[in-house]
Amino acid sequence: MLHVLTTQVNNTHPMFGYFEDLCWAANNLKNATRFRQRQVITAVEKDPAALTDNERGVLDEIARALPVMNAAGKQPTEAGDRYKMPAQGKSFLSYPFLEALLRATNNPDFLCGKLPRQAAQAVLKDCVQEMKSYYAAKREYKRDPGKFRGAPKFPGYNKPGGCCTTTLTNQDCVLYDAGKGVHELKLPLTRERLSLGKAPIQGRLKQVKIIPTHGIFVVSLTIEVKGELPTPVEIPQRIIGIDIGVNNFAAITNNLGKPCLLFKGGAAKSANQWYNKQMAALVSEQTVRTLSLIHISEPTRLQLISY
Repeated sequence: MLHVLTTQVNNTHPMFGYFEDLCWAANNLKNATRFRQRQVITAVEKDPAALTDNERGVLDEIARALPVMNAAGKQPTEAGDRYKMPAQGKSFLSYPFLEALLRATNNPDFLCGKLPRQAAQAVLKDCVQEMKSYYAAKREYKRDPGKFRGAPKFPGYNKPGGCCTTTLTNQDCVLYDAGKGVHELKLPLTRERLSLGKAPIQGRLKQVKIIPTHGIFVVSLTIEVKGELPTPVEIPQRIIGIDIGVNNFAAITNNLGKPCLLFKGGAAKSANQWYNKQMAALVSEQTVRTLSLIHISEPTRLQLISY
């Protein structure tokens, strides 16, 4: 059974800069990987004379790296090359291919010192999975377009210089008991620990996700807990649903076969508008009276005039 615990880190937190650097490096690597995926897919469908500079550059990079990629980890008795040049109908870059390519070329985004090795590998896996999902959606769209609002779009780039979600494994992160019920999370590439307060943590840490959102970072911990699953709560057989609104004050329905109810919101809406109008008039009058009490007799002095 898995439990998920989340905490937030805002821009006043001492570890905010650490998470920003981590997610920034992951974003750069994701864009670099997506660039190679896209250029290969379009390049193999073209005549060599019609290739763009980007497409030609990526194909040349792969051609130079292939000998190194195939030599790395190859057993003496192993025959043939594991990796081959992309071609028409074989343009999908797998995770092993991408990792071998970025290693062989000493890619600075993949070997970035601000991104742990396993976190970098997780970024590559995400890019590959997104591409697989795109092709699966494309095949399903071809079979039944009615299931979709529009044709699936080719995976694009993240905002340059931005941040993206980063996954850290339990080999990079460790949970510590700081005493008095307080837990701390040790993260890679830093000596600082993230305090989790007196969170009820029991079990084994599986992974940590760093999610940038609305100017903060949400740190999500997945914890594996041994034991039986909780007994499901019995769902009541007699249910009503109430939807509160504006034009319709309330809409009430049920599963009993009884008539549904609909309460118009005109009276409440009118009363609310009258209240807002009265408040606006009072605020306006107060502002006018306040300004009429002030008389500027000198540029640097204000004088109140009584009445």
